[in-house]
Amino acid sequence: WRTNQIEKTRVSHVRRVRRGGIIKVNDLRMTDDHPIYLADGRLASYNPAGTEANYKKICVQLSVGDKILDIHGNKVTVDKIETITGEMDVYTIKTHLDNFYASGILVDSALRAKPSYARINDAEWDVTNVRKYFI
Repeated sequence: WRTNQIEKTRVSHVRRVRRGGIIKVNDLRMTDDHPIYLADGRLASYNPAGTEANYKKICVQLSVGDKILDIHGNKVTVDKIETITGEMDVYTIKTHLDNFYASGILVDSALRAKPSYARINDAEWDVTNVRKYFI
């Protein structure tokens, strides 16, 4: 976000957890408390109180009509936010730049303050495939 350009960076952690609280923002599936960058650089989430409790990050409320950034630097309008019922596996990536693209949208590289899930190591998941799943 800070340089306004796509940069290659090292992935230091990939974590997987099965949980509920999943939303779909346009075509991006994410947890309702995961921070996403607005086009003006502020962090937003659908559940700002959860974001603060889980990640120790202050966010504004993510709403339909907000502008987010895609991988090409375009401002994309949030057309819909849907709640997904049930649980699913979700992944969090920690990069040295503290952000990454998920489904082509710029999101924060948030890790829970007190992780309650296992770190995925190289034996479980080849991190060279991160691009395939998150960009």
